[in-house]
Amino acid sequence: MTLKSIGLLVAVGLSVTSCDPDDGWAGVDDYLTLPDTPHNYGIENTTNAQIQLGRVLFYDTQLSASNSVSCASCHKQSNAFGDNVAFSEGFDGRLTLRNTLPLVDSRRSAQFRDSATFVPRAGGLFWDGRQTAMEDAVIEPIFNHIEMGISDEKDLTKKLEKLPYYAPLFKAAFATPHVNMWGIRTSLANFVASMRSTSSRFKLSEKSRATLSDSELLGQSLFIKKYNCSSCHQGQLGLMTPTTYQSQAEFANIGLSATSSDRGLWQTTGLSKDDGLFRVPSLNNVGLTAPYMHDGSLATLEEVIDHYSNAIEPHRNLDKRLKNTSGSPMRMEISEEEKKAIIAFLLTFTDYTIAKDPWLSDPFKAKSN
Repeated sequence: MTLKSIGLLVAVGLSVTSCDPDDGWAGVDDYLTLPDTPHNYGIENTTNAQIQLGRVLFYDTQLSASNSVSCASCHKQSNAFGDNVAFSEGFDGRLTLRNTLPLVDSRRSAQFRDSATFVPRAGGLFWDGRQTAMEDAVIEPIFNHIEMGISDEKDLTKKLEKLPYYAPLFKAAFATPHVNMWGIRTSLANFVASMRSTSSRFKLSEKSRATLSDSELLGQSLFIKKYNCSSCHQGQLGLMTPTTYQSQAEFANIGLSATSSDRGLWQTTGLSKDDGLFRVPSLNNVGLTAPYMHDGSLATLEEVIDHYSNAIEPHRNLDKRLKNTSGSPMRMEISEEEKKAIIAFLLTFTDYTIAKDPWLSDPFKAKSN
């Protein structure tokens, strides 16, 4: 049975209790461009109908108090589902307090690794590690007073229930036409899980690495050996198994400033040693996700390399991997040639298809004037 036929059955069932002519699949077709049978996203432990519902929720501006912003307003597909500004604009024009983290290859559940020991006090989601599960993380912005501004869960479900396209989509995804928070959380999380890089030039196999240019190979050697960037950014290099990498997250202070105006992980743990530490982000698609760092203060990859080369500040919690033998901030003095090579290598992590994948794109039809 196709999703559209399920929607028609829902319409028949709803007609007993509702006079709304937009009930049923007609309400979906009026607003959305969706296939009769949901696209096969290939994600385990969910259904394609749930992911399709999550896609609609992700792009729906009705999830904000002003009906003006959606999840996709800050997580733009063209930027690997990150943003291209330092701080994103919320539902009433105010700016977010941190740079938007890209969602591609987000970890669905990532505990914080502290001295190789898993501890429950912080997760791998958000810059300050305040969530461990994507199901919890995806709904935070909806109720945030700056981002999307919905007052509470009841207001959200009531609002979405009035929209004609959600009853058939919920029916197809969860065998009930009723909008509920569990379905919203689950569908959004599963849609985010479908944002996966699969075709970047840098792969984990030796055969794929053999296609790198001389400059990219030099950058790889500098990244892994000379400057030991891989001590923090291990996941891109296959130094952990996928299963292990998915269960670990790391936080570090990289010396952007000598003092913390934003206290980062400390806000989650309350521990002084976590003051000024922030999530070590994935480098997948780093060529699409500028500006960089939790505060969006570095506009280009060149500026990022310059920071590590000669601008690391002596924060009291500066990561030990960024200190010299005397305990002072490192001065790596990366040459211009080396900088170009490292950036060339980093760009091989870019999956250019993710920015145009139609099954991750906005399903809403353009409004006519």
